[in-house]
Amino acid sequence: MILDKEARPETVTGIVTTYRREAAIVEHAISSMLMQTYPLLEIIVVDDNVNESRLCSQIQDMCGKYQNVIYIKQDGNKGACSARNLGIEHARGEYLAFLDDDDRWLPEKIEKQLQAFRQADGSVGLVYCCGVRLDENTNTETDYYTSERFLKDVGFEDLLEYDHIGSTSNPLIRRVCFETVGGFWEEQPARQDYEMWLRISTQYGIVGVSEKLFVHIIHSGEQITKNKSYAQRGYINIYERYKDAYRKNPRAMYVILDLITRIRDSNSISNIKYIILRRLTELRNRQFFLMRDKHDE
Repeated sequence: MILDKEARPETVTGIVTTYRREAAIVEHAISSMLMQTYPLLEIIVVDDNVNESRLCSQIQDMCGKYQNVIYIKQDGNKGACSARNLGIEHARGEYLAFLDDDDRWLPEKIEKQLQAFRQADGSVGLVYCCGVRLDENTNTETDYYTSERFLKDVGFEDLLEYDHIGSTSNPLIRRVCFETVGGFWEEQPARQDYEMWLRISTQYGIVGVSEKLFVHIIHSGEQITKNKSYAQRGYINIYERYKDAYRKNPRAMYVILDLITRIRDSNSISNIKYIILRRLTELRNRQFFLMRDKHDE
């Protein structure tokens, strides 16, 4: 889909969703947004805590200290994707950037990603970047996992084989993308981010900035990424939603089936068909490469 670059006002809305996180931690995330070298139009904080909890009042009071920070209370606890969709609904910026309440951005993140948009053609709807993984338990930093397989241009088939983007704290996205493909999949228990990147890539171009511009923090608190059962179900749902595309790309099909069956050691009945599919796909791949090698001879 081609976009009109001349009509771009370059206003950016930052969206933070928070659940069971102390106000001081949320404020740390917000501070990294306020320190951006390219100022944000607004920062929307969507509170997903249960109604009238201690955290609600404390987070609302903290947000009130900042002129361009808008506090929105979601009705009850409906999950991060419902909270993100509520933030999208209220956002005024032409570009949207999400930040998990326990992550942070580095100061030039938005500026560098906007530069990439300006240099790209009008079909680009998402710009991602590399990042840093900070383990607070050991106080060690490593590259965020997507950095080792960074691609300047990422297409749908690339994403089928590997999630080159990862966390929602990473990309800067044109608002029109959500108007075209819809909001985050609220019924999905995990990997909603990955499914959204796949969906966007079917309609828009995706480019990357090779610099490390965000920090994904690992800690001892609650994080959805630690729930292996949710992660497995998330990958199963993605496979089922994009089954036709996976069947046309055996390599990608093997990768996701391998994730489904290896993400936890399970011999449940629900896993048996995926184990069989993975082995059949592996055999198909081996036969393909054998035939290709013979042809090359």
